[in-house]
Amino acid sequence: MPVELIVQHSHFDKGFDPGQPQRYHVSILLMQDGYSFSIADNAQNGKMVGLEWYRVQQTGTPIGDEAIRQLIGDSLRKNNFLTGYLHKRTIFIDSRQTTLVPEALMQAGDERMFYGFNHPISNSVVVLSDHISAAGANNLFGIDSQYLKFIDDLFGSSSVHHASSVLLEVLLNQFKNQQLDDKIFVHIRPAWFEVVYIKNKQLQLFNSFEYKSREDLIYYLLFVMDQMGLNPEATEAVLLGEIERESQVFEVLYRYIRHIGFGRRIPSISYSYVFDELPGHQHFTILNSHLCEL
Repeated sequence: MPVELIVQHSHFDKGFDPGQPQRYHVSILLMQDGYSFSIADNAQNGKMVGLEWYRVQQTGTPIGDEAIRQLIGDSLRKNNFLTGYLHKRTIFIDSRQTTLVPEALMQAGDERMFYGFNHPISNSVVVLSDHISAAGANNLFGIDSQYLKFIDDLFGSSSVHHASSVLLEVLLNQFKNQQLDDKIFVHIRPAWFEVVYIKNKQLQLFNSFEYKSREDLIYYLLFVMDQMGLNPEATEAVLLGEIERESQVFEVLYRYIRHIGFGRRIPSISYSYVFDELPGHQHFTILNSHLCEL
């Protein structure tokens, strides 16, 4: 087939029972090139018992976004567990189109205005907002009305949030009692990366950058560090997301930044044994999403 969804990761505890959907909180992350979902078992105090990740694989002439969306939708419809009755289901989207606004500056109805300062906005775009209490800010994100209808048709009235809201909320809560003046967090996606800098227990910077090469990535990251007064010889870059130690991206990061580390799982979450083989820095947002009240 020229285009198909390929399973990248599949991890399920042997005790996971899809016949008891009322036990589970499922988080579904919709990406431009696939989707993933995680399963937390409320009967075991939120223990993480499942994760699966699908990515579109194309050969030959690339297909458009609408065709990819249809492919993803067809796959999800075949999974009665994901689309049926659950204790809780939360939908997240993954994109660069976000705007973080301090809550003190916002009033109800200002969402489109603030979002439009940073991103083109048409009449077909719906602007949604996540309240990130740990940052004292609202994370605005745009979603095409047809895409929102696509989500509603699949999942009904499930709440829709942005993946970057999870990244910010979890990092700020995890390190709220620690001084992090010498750490910067880098969340890497295939076509863009996000940078989070926390100092004096406060969010100092959140931004995202597109990149087409590893040289692009290190250029933007060093630029951010320079703007924030961070020394690449002394500051640790904590890596999250889709990166491996053997990759070319890691190689160039290690060349220019003396201290490189990988993120770890949140210690307050219990994980099934099936996650032992999965690096702790991967799938950071989807595995921590059920901790957030956005």
